Amino acid sequence: MNVLYVSLGDHQHSLRKALSNLGNLTEVNWRKDAQVNHTLQRLANQQRFDLCFFQLQTPGIIQPATLHALSGYKVNWTGDVRFPTPQWYADMAPYFDITLFTNEYDVHVLRKKGLNADYMAMGFEDEIFVPSEPAEHIADVVFMANNYGNAFPLSGFRTEVVQTLSKQKDFTFAVCGSGWPFATENLNKKPEREAAIYRGAKMAINLSHFDYPRYSSGRMFNILGSGTLCLSHHYQGIEDDFKVGTHLDTFRTIPELVEMIKYYVRNDKAALRIATNGYELAHQEMTWDKRIASLVSSIK
Repeated sequence: MNVLYVSLGDHQHSLRKALSNLGNLTEVNWRKDAQVNHTLQRLANQQRFDLCFFQLQTPGIIQPATLHALSGYKVNWTGDVRFPTPQWYADMAPYFDITLFTNEYDVHVLRKKGLNADYMAMGFEDEIFVPSEPAEHIADVVFMANNYGNAFPLSGFRTEVVQTLSKQKDFTFAVCGSGWPFATENLNKKPEREAAIYRGAKMAINLSHFDYPRYSSGRMFNILGSGTLCLSHHYQGIEDDFKVGTHLDTFRTIPELVEMIKYYVRNDKAALRIATNGYELAHQEMTWDKRIASLVSSIK
């Protein structure tokens, strides 16, 4: 199989590897190629592709004529989420065979317009986020998150969580990310260190900016893959992919989260059992190899 990968950076090594496992991989990084449409049209004239996998999160990058020139099944997948759903996704969708999102809300918006869209969750760097590597303990509970003020629906809730947990005396807490005045450090683009901190914690929090059906940021899979107990906001549709109390635990309110943390601090065996189940599920079913294999199977 000849695969074209139009990437948005060099950081998603496991996704690149999963695509290369399909056969002959050609990659074009649209963020680094100022003449990306010219490059893709030249490639279209040189060879035939079976699968074209795009990661477009910005409008105006790829021209419809470029997509028309390319052969093969054309996919646009994005892990990005914005509200409301950007119109340019709908404008570009007719030039792809399918547009994939990491949440079912955006899927519904495009399908309502008569466009072909579906759900595909994120994978994770499964060679980095493992439980067997060195760990660094900075706190009992950690939260990897950036602070963008009140830009998104759950921004205020995230801020309240951080402020509340920072004042607790029964456990230690650390937030890592940009925009926090009291963050331990910014771990953006430092996956090895992020993994080490997860491994050194008793538990880690997953709380995205959006409460969309089946949506979570990729950090949730990083937590699970590291073998750390994941305490996740109970977002819509989480039961479609996880068994609450088996693979992770969930909270709806801040008092509920605080009591949950106190419980697992006192009950190491229960925390370890759930963390182990979550780790096994992530590495068996939620890697990029599994995501891409499922995509190819659905295409066939």
